Amino acid sequence: MPESPIIALYGKPDCHLCDEAEAMVKVVAQEFGQAYRKVDIASDAGLLAEYRYRIPVVRVDNRTSLDWPMTPGQLRRAVQAAIRP
Repeated sequence: MPESPIIALYGKPDCHLCDEAEAMVKVVAQEFGQAYRKVDIASDAGLLAEYRYRIPVVRVDNRTSLDWPMTPGQLRRAVQAAIRP
């Protein structure tokens, strides 16, 4: 069974900041050979309540949470820490 992606982008449709964050996540994930998953907070009442005013949020390995605005460097450091043996 394949591992779940360690990078998760929490957002919702029609969110221009989420689109900007996804462009950055896509580049950084590719640099590390990692997949990422998008989580639509509108599909879950609990996620909507938690993230409504914070999106986009990137979670790395369910340990690190980066709120927008984040930099590519911050995301790279979080991914590197998560994949380091």
